[in-house]
Amino acid sequence: MAANEVRGTPEESFSMIHSYMYMLKLKNPDSVSYVEVDAAKRFKYLFFAFGASIEGFTAMRKVIIVDGTHLKHVYSGVLLVATGQDPDRHHYPIAFGVVDGEKEESWTWFMNKLRDACASKFTECAHAYTVAEFDDLYESFSRRYPSAAAYLEKSVEVRKWARCYFEGDRYNVNTTNAAKSINGVLRKARKFFLLPMIDVIIKKMAEWFNKHRKKAAEIPVIKKLVPTVEKELSKRCLEARCLDVVEINSFHLEYNVNGVLI
Repeated sequence: MAANEVRGTPEESFSMIHSYMYMLKLKNPDSVSYVEVDAAKRFKYLFFAFGASIEGFTAMRKVIIVDGTHLKHVYSGVLLVATGQDPDRHHYPIAFGVVDGEKEESWTWFMNKLRDACASKFTECAHAYTVAEFDDLYESFSRRYPSAAAYLEKSVEVRKWARCYFEGDRYNVNTTNAAKSINGVLRKARKFFLLPMIDVIIKKMAEWFNKHRKKAAEIPVIKKLVPTVEKELSKRCLEARCLDVVEINSFHLEYNVNGVLI
């Protein structure tokens, strides 16, 4: 009774989920959320991804790791987590889902929503692991976007954008350990009802972003960067050559930079 007084009842939690997701998107621009109900209009599935996570994924290593963990409140269910890694191998939370169990139907629903939030028909082709899968996806892509397909075939070698033909570094991500780590952080939250659990997820996300924003200047030099970061650094390096740099302290590597970097 005390828990219900503080957090509300499970039934109240589920009944407020639509308005909660509405406010979530209102206060977090470009966020995505979906609530699925069954024939009796009862809660079935939930998916949400913050706009900041979706935007930031463009600079992450292009591997998505997914995993599920059981919820421990009265209605049980499973929390699904999609996460990635930044260029320095820090975990990067992308999206969350709540479903009734780890079944083919629920996983398919979650993956489709994740694809809608973070991918496109072109990236489906690019991310295919096998040539057979790539051929099927590319045939569909060609029919839907013939001009884009014609451009790719004429101007861009397939080995430069398709995973199954790519011979370079694939970031060596082969386990779901990153998603399991996120699940570990949410271990206590999984005992709560739906809305209190989501509150904890939001707080943990805020802590994560604030922590890594403060530590951004402390990250050591990375030998391999994702293409988006490589492009931005290349641009800034050219502009930085025009700035006036004066050494202040050689031991602590402190410098004074005069000029404007656009």
